[in-house]
Amino acid sequence: FACLIFVIQADEWPAGHTAAFVQKVVFGYIAYVANFIETDESTHRTGSWVFLGLFGIVSSGFFCCAFVQFQFYDELTNTPGPIPWFVTAGFDYSWFACLVVQGFMRPRAPDIICALSLRLHDGSELSVLQAEVASVAGF
Repeated sequence: FACLIFVIQADEWPAGHTAAFVQKVVFGYIAYVANFIETDESTHRTGSWVFLGLFGIVSSGFFCCAFVQFQFYDELTNTPGPIPWFVTAGFDYSWFACLVVQGFMRPRAPDIICALSLRLHDGSELSVLQAEVASVAGF
């Protein structure tokens, strides 16, 4: 559903566009937390747990703002919800700032090594290739 943020235009269906984005924010954070849980503590960067908490506050803050604003918006009178626009915008812009930082704070992972075996239609083996893919930025 998150990919629909690029399909559903905000001016055509604001609720659908916002729901797709909020879903991306919430589940993106959950996946990021899962990355921390599944990796060894020695791979965590200095300050990464602080960033994880800050990223959680920003993600949940944006979710709460969007939810409250949509619940209390009055379409007939065009009255917005009780949260000032700049609070929601602050969480929104902060979330995008966290996107920039999250790649640096993600736990380091070992290089990925994959083996590939190709077979011809007659069943004979063509060759075995082994490629080592270095992780991003040499980590």
